[in-house]
Amino acid sequence: MTRKLAILLMLMTLGWGSVLGQSVESLRKDIERDRQELSRIEGLLQKNTASKKSSERELKLIRNTISGRRKVIRKLDNQINALVVSVERKQQQLSQGQKRLESLRREYAGYIYEGYKSSLRGDALTFLLSARDFNDANRRLGYMRRAAEARRQTAAEIDSISTVLAVQIEELGARKQELSDTRSSRQKELKTLRSDESTQQKKVAQLTSTEKNLKSKANAARKKIEQAQRKINSLIADETKKKSGRTQAQIDADVILSGQFGQNKGKMPYPVRGGVIIDHFGRQNHHLYSNMVINNGGINIAGQAGDPVKCVFDGEVRTILSLANLGQNTAVLVRHGDYFTVYQNIVNVSVKVGDKVTINQTIGTLPTVGTEDDHYLHFEIWQNNQKLNPEYWLNR
Repeated sequence: MTRKLAILLMLMTLGWGSVLGQSVESLRKDIERDRQELSRIEGLLQKNTASKKSSERELKLIRNTISGRRKVIRKLDNQINALVVSVERKQQQLSQGQKRLESLRREYAGYIYEGYKSSLRGDALTFLLSARDFNDANRRLGYMRRAAEARRQTAAEIDSISTVLAVQIEELGARKQELSDTRSSRQKELKTLRSDESTQQKKVAQLTSTEKNLKSKANAARKKIEQAQRKINSLIADETKKKSGRTQAQIDADVILSGQFGQNKGKMPYPVRGGVIIDHFGRQNHHLYSNMVINNGGINIAGQAGDPVKCVFDGEVRTILSLANLGQNTAVLVRHGDYFTVYQNIVNVSVKVGDKVTINQTIGTLPTVGTEDDHYLHFEIWQNNQKLNPEYWLNR
């Protein structure tokens, strides 16, 4: 096989799995994960709406559905763009391959025609017998063999390129179909998004019309959450100070556990299985009142009443704090070396201070009384006295 042919075949066979191809595959997997998350949100939303009563959690779930669907649409747009470029490049490769194939076929036809004419005239034998001496005859015989080998290689190239082209034409058709399907999927998502946005507007109107003092309630709830947050901050500060009095063996154990915890960033299980994040980390506007800012020290994960709350990593229970007077039930603080996790607004606590807990061990449950708005876990992750965004640590 000639170097030119080898390069051509490599480009044609590997081109489909190029950076573009990997980008499409990566986007496809991301979209699938996002759709699974949307499915979980929609499942919880259906159970929530079964009560026939509008709630703030229902509005948050709708808001998250809209956010998730917009994310899917953006990724579908990226996938469409990548597919368009990929199809265009594949078509260019096919065109080059087809031109090369046509050139080889003409070349081979010329070989056959010349060979046929030579056989009629006996040119090959005359060419060989007219040699001046034995060495000349040997050189002429070598030339004839090389000519025959060139014909054989040309025929082999034709077969190879024809086979590759057949495969690539089939793959191009599949990629074009995928492009068409992706465009259709985007239109469906866009239509559903418009419906979600309309539902959101109706729910906001329902809540604000039925709850005349809703804003004052929201302000009161925000203040209680801030008080609870200050207590957690104080606990973390105290625990960080206590570390200075630990023995060398305890310090060494902390270093190992801290390293293990840090290596599992993005891999930890959700503390509420099947739960959905309804409030994100950091400063954000209230879901009803844009002029009211909420500073969330962690994330809020909605689930069903009584769902078990599980520890996300091996550690030691350091504090169990009642926050019932602030509407947050109980908080459990678990230490993992230099890291801490906080499980707040739980009931039926099944651990005690000093317990060694393991990953996936149940430490309590979500509240079982109140409305759907009360059935959530407030979850935080700290590294010493620094708050971290738990979403970066959890695996979906």
